[in-house]
Parts: sequence; structure tokens; C-alpha cells
Amino acid sequence: MRQTVVYGISAAHSSLKELPRARKETVAAMNQRRREDTETVYFYRASLPAARRITWEHTDELLFCMEAGRTEEVRQWVGRLFLFYRSLPAVTLGDAKYSCYNMVDQVKYMMNYSVPALQMSHAEA
Repeated sequence: MRQTVVYGISAAHSSLKELPRARKETVAAMNQRRREDTETVYFYRASLPAARRITWEHTDELLFCMEAGRTEEVRQWVGRLFLFYRSLPAVTLGDAKYSCYNMVDQVKYMMNYSVPALQMSHAEA
């Protein structure tokens, strides 16, 4: 299987103590990648645009299937979600990740509300 390797390059740092910051910068650089890009190297810049939240019209259906425990339907909806992301012009990896993080937050809320045994502190979540 052929895979394309993509690199994110952080800003220059002078100390290993700055490694966590450099890692965040590397992720921020790579989050700018679009599906149609052919570049394999992305450089961090302080002026990188923030990720956009993408609204998908079928989010409620996906969340309903999750809450109902309809595993196979959830798999199908997740497949459709990623096809949707791929269909959008100029969507970045960061946009898709940000949107998924927001959906995961909704799932956590739903699970805490629906299943009292799963109620946990923010740190545990």
C-alpha cells in the first residue's frame, strides 16, 4: 500500500523545553492540509487561519443512532460524514478535526445525560 508522508515543520526553537510548543506548531501546520493538496511539507506560521466549524445537516441523525445503540447505522453515518468532508472545496484537516471535536463534545454531553452511571468529572471525561 502506497502512503504519502506529510511533514509539519514548527518554528525554530532553541531549547528542548520548547518541544511541547513545537509539537503544537507542527500539528497547526499540518492542519492546513487540504485533501486536494499535493504538497508534502507544511510550515508553521503565526498567522495561520483558525479552523472553521463545518455544519453537517445529518448530525442529529448520527447522534440519534449513537444514543439508540444502532452500531451499524452509526458506521454508515460516519462514512457519510467523511464523504461530506471530502466533498467540500478547500476544507482543511483542521476544519474536519475541529468539527469532529465539537461532535464528540455533543456525544459526551448526551452520554452523561442519558446514562447516569457514566456521569464523570471533566478530568475523567
